[in-house]
Amino acid sequence: MTLIYRVMVRLERIEQQGDEHPAHLARIDHELHPNSGASLRDAVDRVDVRTQRLAANSPDG
Repeated sequence: MTLIYRVMVRLERIEQQGDEHPAHLARIDHELHPNSGASLRDAVDRVDVRTQRLAANSPDG
């Protein structure tokens, strides 16, 4: 293989990896916002509501 060919192959791999990042970030972003009830944020919100209810109903609350 020539040097130019190897460089081109490497550049193509780098470009492909760069294309994967936006999709990966979109999946992470989806988990950080309330949506259909299945995101990580939705789960944290549910736990927070239940914790507040427990605190309000406790003798110390």
